[in-house]
Amino acid sequence: MKEIVTKATVGLRSKKTHEIVAVYPNLVEGLNQEVEKMVKDWYYVQGCANEETLRHCFVDILRENELH
Repeated sequence: MKEIVTKATVGLRSKKTHEIVAVYPNLVEGLNQEVEKMVKDWYYVQGCANEETLRHCFVDILRENELH
């Protein structure tokens, strides 16, 4: 994930297919490690079964055209 300078929409993306798995509901800004932890913690809380999914995903900045 690129360094986040301004507020951005982020989400989880599949490492294999690069498809969006989940969109984080809030705009984020900050350091990569902080944002990555925040997004993964949020996704994990959505359901404990998500732990397995998290192993196959990475946090990425999402473009506006991907969200429609």
